[in-house]
Amino acid sequence: MNGLADHLSGTGAISLASSIRSDMQNYVLRELLPSAGSSNLAAWQTAVDPRLNEPSEMADAMRINWNLWVPRQLLPVLADSADPGTPRDGEHLAEAYTRHAQAQIRQAEGVSLRDYAAAGKVETTVTQLSRRSRELDLVNGWYEPRVFFLRHQKTTGLTLAAFAIMNGKPLPLDPVYGLPYKWDPAKHELALPDTPDRPKYKLKPIEVPKM
Repeated sequence: MNGLADHLSGTGAISLASSIRSDMQNYVLRELLPSAGSSNLAAWQTAVDPRLNEPSEMADAMRINWNLWVPRQLLPVLADSADPGTPRDGEHLAEAYTRHAQAQIRQAEGVSLRDYAAAGKVETTVTQLSRRSRELDLVNGWYEPRVFFLRHQKTTGLTLAAFAIMNGKPLPLDPVYGLPYKWDPAKHELALPDTPDRPKYKLKPIEVPKM
């Protein structure tokens, strides 16, 4: 079930791969397992194969992404002097983007999920760039790989915890924060713990199928 996501991870498209895995996990828990019954639980867990990723894997993916995207897409665009929208300081923009990517990679290397979650957003100085270069929003933009990566780990952690409940095993701690999940046995509802930070994307509680 993870074939496409595994392929995308190998190309550096880890955010898209994570999104596919998260959607697949949610669909199995919400739509398939309630009608599958407990006899197929082990087979479904094997098929879903919810795997947590280490931040170092995110660092590798960002490195792959830079090596593929910058030479093939960014540099040819910045070299197009005939386009009036091309910034005149394209070389400086490419350097700033590279420094930003390097800082994001360093932030993810050799740290735990908890430390990665506690880290702040990487900010790179762009005051030396032209207005046009800043408008392109390639540095310090809306896309923050760390946020999307952690969101998938939270989703996968919820999936692992749901399977633990269905298998009658002790409820594990949330892998990102090390805090206990909020479990409502009456509603069969499982939610993330309350955390000190304010994540951009809040995950809704999941309803654990009754086995």
